[in-house]
Amino acid sequence: MATMRNIIFLVFFSWTTLFAGDKNIEQYIDEYQYIAISEMERTGVPASIKLAQGILESNAGRSTLARKANNHFGIKCGSKWRGKKYYHKDDDYKNGKLIKSCFRGYRNSENSYLAHSDFLRDNKRYRSLFKLAPTDYKRWARGLKKAGYATSRTYAQKLIRIIEDYKLYRYDDMASSDLTARPATRTRKKQEIFYINDAKMTFVKAGETPREIAKRTQTSLKRILKYNELITTGSQSLPVDAKVFIQEKRRNFRGKQKVHIVQYGETMYDISQTYGLCLDRLYKKNKMDQGTQPAVGEEIRVRGKSKNRPKLRSNQNTPPRPPVLIEVVEPVDREEEEDKTTFEDNDFIPVLTPPVNRETVPNRPETTPEVITTPEREPTYEEPTTPEIVTRRYHTVVKGETLYRLSKNYGTTVESIKRLNNLTSNIISVGQRLRIE
Repeated sequence: MATMRNIIFLVFFSWTTLFAGDKNIEQYIDEYQYIAISEMERTGVPASIKLAQGILESNAGRSTLARKANNHFGIKCGSKWRGKKYYHKDDDYKNGKLIKSCFRGYRNSENSYLAHSDFLRDNKRYRSLFKLAPTDYKRWARGLKKAGYATSRTYAQKLIRIIEDYKLYRYDDMASSDLTARPATRTRKKQEIFYINDAKMTFVKAGETPREIAKRTQTSLKRILKYNELITTGSQSLPVDAKVFIQEKRRNFRGKQKVHIVQYGETMYDISQTYGLCLDRLYKKNKMDQGTQPAVGEEIRVRGKSKNRPKLRSNQNTPPRPPVLIEVVEPVDREEEEDKTTFEDNDFIPVLTPPVNRETVPNRPETTPEVITTPEREPTYEEPTTPEIVTRRYHTVVKGETLYRLSKNYGTTVESIKRLNNLTSNIISVGQRLRIE
C-alpha cells in the first residue's frame, strides 16, 4: 500500500514539476517555435499541439529518447521504418513481460519535427483531425487521444494544460514571417547542416554565394554546382533561406507522401529541392520533357511513377510568372476613407444645363439673345477631374495553398491578407476568393 502511495506521489510530483514555470520548457519553446509554425503552414498541424507534444513526449528535450535518438514525439518504428532504430522500454509486452520497444532514430531534432507532421498527415487514423481548425487545440488534443496516439488516459488534458500554461495557442495565429529571426536549433548551431530525404543540405544566408556556401560547409564548389541543377556559377546570387544541397539528391523519395500539388510560381526544380529528388528523375517519374513546367494545381509524383502526364503551363520557354490577378477598378468611396473627408463648396462637380434652342424661345429679339442656364461661378469653377482609382487584386485559392504561401507569392504578409478579408484564423478553402491588396 505504501508502495502504491509512493508511486502516486511520484507521478503527481513529476506532473506539477512539469508545469511550474520550467525554464527548460521556456527555452525549448524559444528554440522550436519557428519550425512548429513552419510545419503548421506546410501541413496544417497546429503549432501549439506540436510544441505541446514535443514538450510532453521528450520532457522538453531532456528525455533519453530525445537526446540519443533525436526523437521528440515518441514515434515508434513500425514495419516499414528503414532508418536508425533505438530500443527503449515503453508500453509493449510479450508473454506478460514488458519488452523494449523500437523507436525511430533521426539525424537531428528538425527531422523529428518534419517526420511528426508527415506521420500525422499520412496516417488514416488522424485524417479527421485535419478537418478541424488549427486554432481549435482542445479538439486536436482530444482527437489525438481518441485516435490512439498515447495510452495515457489523461493525455489530452496534459496537452491542453501545457498549451494554456505557456500560452502556446498564440502561435496558432502566427506565420513564420512574424518572427523577427529564424531561431538557431541545436543542430544549426553546431554545423548548420540538415537532411532532406537523407541528403545533406543547408539554408542560404543573406548575401551568400555558392562559393561562400562551399567554404562554410567545407565542401567543394564543384559538388554544389553538380547537385543543384540551376546553380551554375560560384558568384550566383541566391535568395535567403533557399535550400542548397551539398550531397547528391536521391533518385527516389523515402517519405510517405506520394504526390505534390503545384503552387503558383513553382517549378520542377523547386519541387526537386523540396523533396531532395534529382531533377531528371522527377521529370521521368512524371513523363515530362526536360524544361517543361506543370500547370498550377496539377499533381506531381514524388513517389512511384505517374500514369498520366500532367497538364503543362503555356509559354514553356519563359520563366513562371506571378499569379494571374483579377483587377477590379473602382472609384474611391470617400465615406470609407479613414480621414472621413467631406466635400467643400469649391469641390462640387458642376451640372451644366444644355444650351437652349433659340427657336423654341418666343419673342426674343435677335440683338439681345437670352440663354437660360445655371449661373456660372467663374472664380470657383473647376474642371471635373478623373475619379481616384483603387486597384483591388484578388486570388482564388487552389488545392494545397496556405496563407503563408500566398503572402510569399504576392510579397505581402499573412496578417495583411487576413485583415483585408476579415479572417479570424489561418484556414482557407479551395475556391475561396481572397483580396490580396
